[in-house]
Amino acid sequence: MTSRILLLCLLLGGCQRDFDLNRFPKGSGDGGPVTNEAGIGNEAGVGNEAGPGDAKVPTLGDCGTPDAGKACKDGWCHIPAGCFMMGPDPADPQECRSDDEVRHPVRLTRAFEIAETEVTQAQFEGLVGHLPSQPKKCDKCPVTHVSWHMAAAYCNALSLSISLEECYSCAASARDGSVPDAGWPDAGLPVQQAAQCKPKTSFKAGKSILSCGGFRLPTEAEWEYAYRAGTTTAYHSGGAKKQVCKSCAAGASKADEIGWNGCNSPDGGIGAAMPVCNKKPNRWGLCDMAGNVWEWVNDWHGKLKPAWAVDPEGATSTTHGKGLRSGTFGTPRYMTRAAYRHHKRRLLFERDIGFRCVRTVKP
Repeated sequence: MTSRILLLCLLLGGCQRDFDLNRFPKGSGDGGPVTNEAGIGNEAGVGNEAGPGDAKVPTLGDCGTPDAGKACKDGWCHIPAGCFMMGPDPADPQECRSDDEVRHPVRLTRAFEIAETEVTQAQFEGLVGHLPSQPKKCDKCPVTHVSWHMAAAYCNALSLSISLEECYSCAASARDGSVPDAGWPDAGLPVQQAAQCKPKTSFKAGKSILSCGGFRLPTEAEWEYAYRAGTTTAYHSGGAKKQVCKSCAAGASKADEIGWNGCNSPDGGIGAAMPVCNKKPNRWGLCDMAGNVWEWVNDWHGKLKPAWAVDPEGATSTTHGKGLRSGTFGTPRYMTRAAYRHHKRRLLFERDIGFRCVRTVKP
């Protein structure tokens, strides 16, 4: 077990000789899945070619989001299974939307726990002994300059630190143009320290990554469900106004209450990420879901379909890379809406990209 943790640390850029495992939560249960009553996996999931106007959007019917409050402990928040409408609310002004947002009902049959904040620099360095973030150290700021692969490798290392199964297969990568998505900005990291990861295809409790008992990146549906926390408006703090979606000069916005964006960040968003949890959390206790830094999700970025989706896991392949959510300290307000979707190539690591981990839990 120790050797596997050391290997992942090396893939991420180094190891701290005596990192403190007690700084990370022990979790609860064995991570097995909740029974999938519908008996289906991703047949109705994302990666489809239909657009938002191709069919009438189904309703949620009698399935909805549980009326749950904040349930956070030791930096992890419990998110109940349930249903929600993924995508833009009909009340969202058209000026605030993007073309790939498709409203559709989603059912998540498994409860999960998600990190209360984006992974911080202190947490990342404390586990792997290396800090990729630049230009300066800020223990309470989100770790940045993290590729999708590095985020997945970190989730693996966190799993191994408390004897949970790994959700990804990771190995060293090289910048030789032969790896998919090759594209490396100069972030000062030795190339040989980069990890290349992919989700495993089999776990103790099943074949879906949702069956994995360890830590992983959230699916895009899980991420939006956790952001909304039972709300249906553009932001979890309220609706969007078209005059302030893309203009900072037009006045205040509900977006400014809950996260850092290009209108309320110091230096107009040209600086760096801000310390976590300095803005109002959502009703489930999650901080910085709307802004500060982009957050990697597990899914490949693909087109959505206006139809029921049960436990969707994303497209099976794409030319667009992996999904990103949240918006950042430098983006317009409309990009911090719950429904806004973004994507980047997996190997890219930039000053405004971070992540948070999740874990499936037993009922």
